[in-house]
Amino acid sequence: MEERDDPGEAGESGQTFTWPLVGALYASLVIVAVVAVLDSQLGRRFEDEVDAPARTLVAAPLVVFAVVLFIASVVALILPGYRRQSLGVAEIFGWRFRRGW
Repeated sequence: MEERDDPGEAGESGQTFTWPLVGALYASLVIVAVVAVLDSQLGRRFEDEVDAPARTLVAAPLVVFAVVLFIASVVALILPGYRRQSLGVAEIFGWRFRRGW
């Protein structure tokens, strides 16, 4: 029996659940953090200074990116056949978090 040196030859069996779980956790924490900040005293002070459409423009993109990242990560966990594509989507939306708008 030959040993395989190239991890790409091993196929899907070498993949783990680590990255999808990290992506889902990261997205969940971002959603919770945005809601917590908006519900805190800082968010209420922000509410007094800025009108509703402006608050939506601040919070909505973050929540949308986090939801897409969460869904892509969960799809990667549930459907291993689509893991590569789902993690590609999660990577793109995770990158947008780090870079900002």
